[in-house]
Amino acid sequence: MPNVPGTKIWLRKKELNAICRAIEATNPMGRLPIAEDFAVHNVKRAKQARSQVGTVRKFVIWYWFNLGHEGRELPMERFKGIQ
Repeated sequence: MPNVPGTKIWLRKKELNAICRAIEATNPMGRLPIAEDFAVHNVKRAKQARSQVGTVRKFVIWYWFNLGHEGRELPMERFKGIQ
């Protein structure tokens, strides 16, 4: 379960991989709304402020673009300095 850097929100690995597959299958205009809906769902589930939706959405897009479409593990050492 990766943690979104700078937040207290944890994303479930299985859901994140499913969203990455959905983003990959969608046309470019529909990718951001899918990530937005997933971010809103996770922020509500974690009972955090709605202002963190943008951070979660950016993380989901970053994860998909860099790792999700290849199915690799998330390198957490990249986020050690972020807080």
